[in-house]
Amino acid sequence: MTQPALPLSPSEPDGFDDRRLARTPIAIVGMSGLFPMARNHREYWQNVVDGVDCTTEVPPSRWDLDDYYDSDPAAPDKTYSRRGAFIPDVEFSPLEFGLPPNQLEVTSTMQTLSLGVARDLLRDAGARDAAGADADWYDSGRTGVVLGTTGPVPLMHPLAARLSTPVLREAVRSCGLSEADADAISRKYVEAFAPWEENSFPGLLANVVAGRVANRLGLGGMNTTVDAACAASLSAVRLAVAELVDGRADTMITGGVDTENTIFIYLCFSKVQALSKSGTISPFSDDADGTLLGEGIGMLALRRLADAQRDGNRIYAVIRGIGSSSDGRSKSIYAPRAEGQRVALDRAYHDADCSPASVELFEAHATGTAVGDRTELTALGGLLRDAGDERNYAALGSVKSQIGHTKGAAGTASLMKLALGLYHKVLPPTINVERPNSAVDFTDAPFYVNVANRPWIRDPHRPARRAAASAMGFGGTNFHVVLEEHSGDRSAVQVLHRTARAHLWHAPDVPALLELLRSGAPGGDGPIPADAARVGFVAVDDEGVDELRALALAQLERAPDAVEWSHPRGVHFRRAARRGVTVAGLFAGQGSQYLDMGLDAAIGVPPVGAAFDEANAAFDGAERRLAPIVFPPPVFSAALRQEQEVALRATEHAQPAIGALSVGQFRYLRELGLRPAGYLGHSFGELTALHAAGALDAAGYFRLARERGLAMAPPADDTGDRGTMAAVPASRDRVAAMLTEHPDLVICNHNAPEQVVVGGPTEAVAAFVRRCADEGLDARPLPVSAAFHTRYVAHAVDRFAEALSTVGIGEPAAPVYSNTRGAGYGSDSAANAAVLARQLLEPVEFVDAVRAAHAAGCDIFVEFGPKQVLTRLVRQILPDADVVAIPTDAGPLGSSDVALKQAAVQLAVLGVDLSGLNRHQADPFEAVPAKGPTVTLSAPEYTPPARRAAHAAALGDGYRITAAGAPAAAALPTPRAELTSEVTTVDYVPASANGAGANGASANGAGANGAGANGAGVNGAGAHHDLNGAGLLDSAPVNGAGRNGGGYLPEPVAAHHPQPVPADGGAGLSAGADILAQQVNLHAVYLESQLDVANRLVGALQEYQRRGQADERFTEAVATVAGQSVAIGQTHTRANEVLAQLAALELATADSGAPALGGGHRPALPTSFGPTSFAPAPAAPREFPPTQAALAAPPITAPPITVTPPVPAPVPAPGSTPAPGSTPAPAQLPIPAQLPIPAQPVTPDAPGVGGAVDRAAVRGA
Repeated sequence: MTQPALPLSPSEPDGFDDRRLARTPIAIVGMSGLFPMARNHREYWQNVVDGVDCTTEVPPSRWDLDDYYDSDPAAPDKTYSRRGAFIPDVEFSPLEFGLPPNQLEVTSTMQTLSLGVARDLLRDAGARDAAGADADWYDSGRTGVVLGTTGPVPLMHPLAARLSTPVLREAVRSCGLSEADADAISRKYVEAFAPWEENSFPGLLANVVAGRVANRLGLGGMNTTVDAACAASLSAVRLAVAELVDGRADTMITGGVDTENTIFIYLCFSKVQALSKSGTISPFSDDADGTLLGEGIGMLALRRLADAQRDGNRIYAVIRGIGSSSDGRSKSIYAPRAEGQRVALDRAYHDADCSPASVELFEAHATGTAVGDRTELTALGGLLRDAGDERNYAALGSVKSQIGHTKGAAGTASLMKLALGLYHKVLPPTINVERPNSAVDFTDAPFYVNVANRPWIRDPHRPARRAAASAMGFGGTNFHVVLEEHSGDRSAVQVLHRTARAHLWHAPDVPALLELLRSGAPGGDGPIPADAARVGFVAVDDEGVDELRALALAQLERAPDAVEWSHPRGVHFRRAARRGVTVAGLFAGQGSQYLDMGLDAAIGVPPVGAAFDEANAAFDGAERRLAPIVFPPPVFSAALRQEQEVALRATEHAQPAIGALSVGQFRYLRELGLRPAGYLGHSFGELTALHAAGALDAAGYFRLARERGLAMAPPADDTGDRGTMAAVPASRDRVAAMLTEHPDLVICNHNAPEQVVVGGPTEAVAAFVRRCADEGLDARPLPVSAAFHTRYVAHAVDRFAEALSTVGIGEPAAPVYSNTRGAGYGSDSAANAAVLARQLLEPVEFVDAVRAAHAAGCDIFVEFGPKQVLTRLVRQILPDADVVAIPTDAGPLGSSDVALKQAAVQLAVLGVDLSGLNRHQADPFEAVPAKGPTVTLSAPEYTPPARRAAHAAALGDGYRITAAGAPAAAALPTPRAELTSEVTTVDYVPASANGAGANGASANGAGANGAGANGAGVNGAGAHHDLNGAGLLDSAPVNGAGRNGGGYLPEPVAAHHPQPVPADGGAGLSAGADILAQQVNLHAVYLESQLDVANRLVGALQEYQRRGQADERFTEAVATVAGQSVAIGQTHTRANEVLAQLAALELATADSGAPALGGGHRPALPTSFGPTSFAPAPAAPREFPPTQAALAAPPITAPPITVTPPVPAPVPAPGSTPAPGSTPAPAQLPIPAQLPIPAQPVTPDAPGVGGAVDRAAVRGA
């Protein structure tokens, strides 16, 4: 039994008791949402009940896995998670909400998407229709909005990225690029991002999410946002509720908004190791290893319950209590603390004025992290154990298992799930649990992990269904909300999720019916004129409708003259109604039960669920109620499942369970218009038949159903043989003759002409079964708890008779054909009770009862109850009669919802006057039509086509990096990163050199970046400073080689060539290009640059002399520069010779018909560029003794750099191989030991490094 509510908190001030929510409960009158794989709250609920995993791999629209994913959690600036949950695209009309389209780029999608969700919320609440007209009860001036958000608004990222441009420029300039290059790169960079302008400020503010909703929807109440991390939306609910309780508003919009699934938030969660490494979020599972991140927007419309009831609002659920707390001082700011959570739980139930043991559904915060889940279950388990000692009565779930952790919207997602569960009387599932957390003993816990969608049958010990949700956030903030159903009456429920739906078409004749089907007209649900041709079926979704419609068309086209037909897939046709149709109701007896029988019907057909509610009420006071035996909590072992099956088989459970399903199915068809002309049942089913015929009311029936089962159960002190039963496939006469040799056995049931059930002592039944086998009869023992309708249940007669005396059995409204020969039911209540009591010992003469009903004119038999046992028996009893037997259940492998509605469709097609077959299904969700042009939005910030085009244009504008001060380069491919030089810090610069040593010829000259270091592909002139310190002179190229497909051209081509070089350049230039002519131009430009360097050096020397200065070190530095320039020139000449030789080799060895690497024809080799012999190695520059200043500083030494003149291989004869060892020995080029040298890292695969030129690299092969 549940315990009373918690006592008043000692710290609560006097007089505050009236402010508890229990005194002013709040109604949830509307909801709306945008969640992963769900464009509205209806699709969200559908995904919940279907147990859909809405997580996916991160789509490119969010961020690029190639850029940011690394399986190593310690990898800097990377995430180890590849998965998440992402909201779908929606069409947004800016003009509908008065937003200029050009502001969308600087308005966060948190704001724009929330407008649509809020609009739909008011429509769902009935406050404002699709045309924008307000309901009479709704006052927008007294409507406020409080929304939870957390973390950064995603729009901050692109706007902040623009502000990092100075850092980018600094990095670019530090690599030696020019100011013009830095400007160009910065322009390309910022073109990717939204601009800063006057609308950027409100567009990135979190509070404007609520403000824009209030502004655009004309709300006059408070608008604000709150941030409590992952508890933000429950914090918002708390604030919104306070506005209503204080009377400051009449309607409040509240919920949570979170579109932040950028790489930023992934890095946040990755670096605290909170994300799942397996890519699955599995709360409560032994396999749980972390969370997955989700996006979502969820909103609720709240009103005071009294106001909502007064105005006739639809009420999903009632908020009865809210508790909140902080963890207080603890080890970590983000580590959860059970003690702090417990405080929030206690406060919530104090506010709700109810016991936590009255709650049957808990939606945990449960993110799938081991520590977090364990902490939460510790707090919750302690609370429930303190409130009572009952086990396994509360379902436990987390919608995060389906949609990931939606952070700021997580609490609202939980409340929506619970509110819809309360509204539909459904216990929704959690997923991804194959084995529950072994750290928790769930067999002894008050809760269980609910991995299946199950009907929520009212517990008489908990007469009001209640649910509760928790949310906890970083910083130690905790919230717990207690919800309660508004009404236990299921009759007003309109099912919002997808269920089986009847589709009926009728027309005056078959040709017109065919035309109707071909037209695509939707089916109806009755009534049908008697003379009309009709066809119908049941489908669960649109795909099923299309498939079965096509099947019906094909069948009608094949047999247009048929009077009637039924397809095995449940499609039924008749040319007209059957004449004189007369229905008999059949009601199942014990033996047909199975676990979860009628589950889908109990969820999707309110009358079925209501029947189970009433049956469960008869178990008030029992330690175990009926509902958890018929619909048991999920278990994770076969042994436990077997225990559940045994429990249901007991007569005290099986009979009322079968009765509940039978009554629910019958009520549904009765409310459609079914009026049977007669009733009969099998054994226990006869009691149900009397109830259906009006002989006793529902309360009396369900009490007798339980009492009959209890009466037939063996006495507690009876430990002897209880007998058993066996079914024999033989005629009654044959079985009776065989039983003369088995006097302890009797005939218990005559079910069909060739099916008889015998019963008696267990050993005697076993012996009879063996004898049947000897005679070729397949007799089978039945799984029963006793030998019913034999002396083994004689003890039950008196007890059941006593129960019958307290319930009047009146005269049925239509005949009830008894199983007992010669018996019947009339106006004598006592005689009726006597027949029922005596039936326990009498054989069941089902064959006689069916034949009697048929003789009375019944030609359609509808079976009510689990499975289809009686349907098959009727077909065997009346094999030649023109009768139809229809089941209403599909058994354990089918859908009870589909089967029940298929029975209704078949009856309607036969001619039974039924209508409103889909009366319990809500109309499909209708999206508000767009008003004006739309743009496609989702969680990522909106990037307009113009922005994308501008960025693409910036990337493709042909600009390439230039030498400092040189003209802008033509388009070239980007150099390979591994060939880009890294310049180390220079610790010493001779004072008189004024920079020449740091960035002058000796620093970036032939020795450091010359031909010897990177072969022909790197130009070594370096970046020369003005010798008088005035500033930069014309600078030679910094990085030598651009990547041009076939090879790496010397930098002067990249820097100075007047024509664009195609992307497939290098050895494979565009068709018709004359690479050698280009090299001539290259050589001329290069000589010109060297003359310019010389002129500037002379000018600097003259200026130096004019000033009358005398410093030997300056003269030495100039001489060194001059010497290095000579060496560079000689090396450049060699580079030209190498290229000429390679070109000759390439042309000589190529197939005359083969195209060039870049396409087109190979260029012809000018005759002036034939093979030449190489000149000697370049002379070393003059070495000068170190000055005193140089000696005073720590020297920067560098080893001699090997310069290997590349030797072209001779053209081999066909079939010959080149002789080994033909490469000349490298020449050593000494460098002044005391001059500062920028380091040039060796790149192993760069052409020319450490030896001969790599021919394959030059060719780009």
